[in-house]
Amino acid sequence: MHTLETGAGHTTVAFAAAKTEHVCITPDRSQAERIRTYCADQGIECNVKFIHESSDIALAAGKGIPETLDVVLIDGAHRFPFPIVDWHFTESRLRVGGIVVVDDYPMPSVRILHAFMAGEDEGAPKKKFAVK
Repeated sequence: MHTLETGAGHTTVAFAAAKTEHVCITPDRSQAERIRTYCADQGIECNVKFIHESSDIALAAGKGIPETLDVVLIDGAHRFPFPIVDWHFTESRLRVGGIVVVDDYPMPSVRILHAFMAGEDEGAPKKKFAVK
């Protein structure tokens, strides 16, 4: 599976443990090191590719991001317009039948994206949306 997440944390460890080909976009290098250390301490092989930039820059450039994604987790910057920008640059890479997970949908800026996706008929038969 090709997976991508904006933001980093427990879910990054879960993707590593699941042995997906995971790309994690986080500007926080120390957080990436803590994840690598935790995985090593737990015996989890961490083949996560970290991109240390803001998601709006990294996703727009597209460098190092698979052309086709099976799962996208939007859990990076929660201030406006980042969740929408993250969706904008990942939805065309999401395969038919792929899954998008949007974290913290009650937050105002994320709620806009959630409301759009919940009412989007065009994507409903092709893509599954999940909220967390």
